[in-house]
Amino acid sequence: SLHFTSDSKQWKMNVCTVFLFLCVVSYVPPSHCITCYSCDELNTVNGSCTEGEKTSWCPQDRWCVKTWENDMGISWNCSPEGPDDDYEGCTTERRDANTEDTECYCSSDLCNSSLVVWLDFSIVMFCISLYAA
Repeated sequence: SLHFTSDSKQWKMNVCTVFLFLCVVSYVPPSHCITCYSCDELNTVNGSCTEGEKTSWCPQDRWCVKTWENDMGISWNCSPEGPDDDYEGCTTERRDANTEDTECYCSSDLCNSSLVVWLDFSIVMFCISLYAA
C-alpha cells in the first residue's frame, strides 16, 4: 500500500511537470512571426465567427487583437501596432451612451481567443490540485 502511494505521488508529479512545461512553452513569444485567430466584422454573428477557428500567419506583425462592441466579439486579427504601453491587455472606450468598444492585444500564438486564456488557466489549476492532493 505504501509503495502504491509513492508511485501515485510520482505519477502526479510527472503529469504536473508535463502540464507546467506545456504552459511555459505556450507563453514563450515567437521570435519573428505570430499566428492569430482571424475573422472580420462581416463574418461575425452574435459574437461568433461564422468561419470557425480561421487563423492567419502574420509574418510582419507582433500582436494579435480582438475587438468587442458592447461585450460582443466583432473581429479578431493581426495588428502591426500594439497598445501604447507595449504590454498585453485591453482598453475600453465609450463611443456614445449605448456603445462601448474594447480592444485587447496579446503577443503569443493564437492568444486572441478567450478559450486559450481559460484553457491555460484550467491547466494551471489542474496542476495545483494534483500537487495539493
